[in-house]
Amino acid sequence: MSRTEELRRLVAQLQADRAARVADVATMQNQTAAFLGDVRTEQIAVAEAMREEMEAERVKRSDERDQMAMATATFRADVRTKHQMVSQQLRTSLSHQRLVIAQQAAKMAADTAAFRSETIAANAAMAMQVRKQMDADRKQLATVTAEYLDSAAVAHAAMSKALHTGLDASRKQTQQMRQMMADNTAAFRATKQAENEQMAAELRMELDKSHEQLAKIVVEMLAEIDVYVEQLRVANEAMAKELRQSMTADRSELSKQTASLRSQMRSDHAAMADELHQDLDKAQAALVEARAAMSEQIAEFRANVQAANQKSARELRVKLNSDRVALAAETDEMMADIDAFLAEIRSDAAGAAEAWQLVKQLLADQEMAAASAPFVPEKAPAPPAPKMAEMAPSEPQVAAPETDPLIDINGIGPGTQQRLFDAGIKTFAQLASMDPDTLREIAGAAVTRRYNVEDWIEEARHRRM
Repeated sequence: MSRTEELRRLVAQLQADRAARVADVATMQNQTAAFLGDVRTEQIAVAEAMREEMEAERVKRSDERDQMAMATATFRADVRTKHQMVSQQLRTSLSHQRLVIAQQAAKMAADTAAFRSETIAANAAMAMQVRKQMDADRKQLATVTAEYLDSAAVAHAAMSKALHTGLDASRKQTQQMRQMMADNTAAFRATKQAENEQMAAELRMELDKSHEQLAKIVVEMLAEIDVYVEQLRVANEAMAKELRQSMTADRSELSKQTASLRSQMRSDHAAMADELHQDLDKAQAALVEARAAMSEQIAEFRANVQAANQKSARELRVKLNSDRVALAAETDEMMADIDAFLAEIRSDAAGAAEAWQLVKQLLADQEMAAASAPFVPEKAPAPPAPKMAEMAPSEPQVAAPETDPLIDINGIGPGTQQRLFDAGIKTFAQLASMDPDTLREIAGAAVTRRYNVEDWIEEARHRRM
């Protein structure tokens, strides 16, 4: 094998090594792209899992609000039922007291006409008995009213405490979730940064090794060329000496051939060196491009991760703020309904106290009428006893109510009833003829989210019948 073929074989081997290195770089780029794709897929999966957890938490809070609303509605219905029972008992007791008083007044009038002295004593005794009975009844009514108000206040305090406890727990859970998200994001960012730095260090080490190997190969090739040139020079000198001794005539031709061979060797050496330099420059440019592309991909990945984290944080803040505002609005509406209902209970208790005052005034008027009746002689025939219908006090004519108890409809509380009254809707007939959209505007969004106004209209139609 000649030196030229050896050089060509070395050049072919160098080209094959360069192609293998280029293939390794392409494989490394593909592996980097696959790794970045896996990281992006993992980030998307983590974001999706976080969104699912947030949606589950939102559904859980919605269920808790619904349960709280149901418990409040049940408590309000129980309080309304107890209030109606107490009011009915008071009305029955008042009616019974009126009947008893009317009977006693008739009997006192008949006895006074027959036996004035006995009637005066009986009236005094009966008045004393009635006073004691009314005092006892008044004390009992005051006790029942105080117990009822105390129980309502205790229930209101317990419900408020439960609401505050639930809000505090929700705030703590939200704070813990936000801290956990921040910790996970920081850990993920640190891990990926360490992996990227390790990969960059490995690439730099491989590039350095490739540069050293190329430098060694070039040095070895130059040394071999120098040895070959030296050997060729020595051979040419020996050949020139022999030719000079044996064939002086062919010296000129041999010198020309030797010069031509040297010129060809120089040109081949220069061409081979230029090709090696070009290959080395191309390999370095490919490595620089690969490093720049990898840096751009890493920067893009970091930007995408940061943008996704910021977007998730913004969405979480928006949802938390909307849930906090909705919960505060529902809580305010519920507290307003409870306050209005308690005010209505106090108003009913004040009405009952006024009724008792009217009964006391009626008894006082009857006592005064009995004391001022004219004296009847004993021998005079006793007048016939008046009929019960004539002696019984006439029932006062109660004016027809101008408003209907809209609060009896399921879903309408004291606050909603007051808003309907303010809008001029005071009877079941007016409510039955309302437009659903207008009724929603009057009732408010906090109420219509939990109740259907079409059901109110339908129930009002049935109650009107």
